[in-house]
Amino acid sequence: MAQACGLSHTSVRRIWRAFALAPHRSETFKLSKDPLFIEKVRDIVGLYLNPPTKALVLCVDEKAQIQALDRSQPVLPMRPGQTERRSHDYTRHGTLSLFAALDVATGKVIGKCFLRHRGSEFLKFLRAVDADELGIDRNQLVAVLATEGIDTRNYFDPPVHRQQAYRAEAHVDLPTTDALSRSVVSLPLYPDLIDDDIDSVVEVIRLSHEHAGELVAALSEAPQATRPQPRSAVPRVS
Repeated sequence: MAQACGLSHTSVRRIWRAFALAPHRSETFKLSKDPLFIEKVRDIVGLYLNPPTKALVLCVDEKAQIQALDRSQPVLPMRPGQTERRSHDYTRHGTLSLFAALDVATGKVIGKCFLRHRGSEFLKFLRAVDADELGIDRNQLVAVLATEGIDTRNYFDPPVHRQQAYRAEAHVDLPTTDALSRSVVSLPLYPDLIDDDIDSVVEVIRLSHEHAGELVAALSEAPQATRPQPRSAVPRVS
C-alpha cells in the first residue's frame, strides 16, 4: 500500500493509527427480519438485569457439524523455537452436533451430543430430565406430576430396538438411545393451555427439585402397585 500510494511505511501506520483502521481484520453481522426482534431482546436482557425471584436462566446454544478428524500423519509436537505442526490433509470420520445450556447462576454447562442436527434433536435436549441436576429421575418426576393430576407421556420408551417385534435384534447396543428413552418426558402441550396451567406444572417441577430427597424416600417406600405409572406413547408389541 505504501508503494502504491507513494508514501513511507511509517506514514501508512500513522494514518491507520490516527483513524483506528485495521484493514487486516474483519467482522460479521446479521440483521434480523423479525418485527418483534427489539421486544424479544428486551425480554431476554431483562431476565439478566432484573431476574424474577427464584428464576432459572439458561443460555442455550448449538454447535453443528463438529468434525471428527484424524490427520493423515502424526502431529509433530511443539519444540523450543518451533510451533506444533500437523499435515494439512485429514481423514474424516463424520460429524456430531453438540447442544449445550449454560446455567448462568452457577456457571455449570449441560451438554449432549447427537448424530443429527434437526429440530427434533433440539427438543429432545430440552425435554431431557437430568437426574443429577433435578435430584429425581424421569419416572419419579412423572409419578409426582401424576399425583397432581398432570398427565405426561414418555415418548420413545421403550425404544424400538427394545420392543418385542425386534427381539431378533435385541443384541444391538444403543446406549445413547437407551439413555434418552429413560430421560425424555412430554409435558402437557395443547392450544387451549392457559398460563395458570403452565405455572402449575412449573411450580410442581420446581418443588420436586427443592424437595427431591424427601420425594425419593417417599416413592421408594410406596408399594409398587400404588405408584402412578408413566404412560408410553409407543405401545409395546405383545
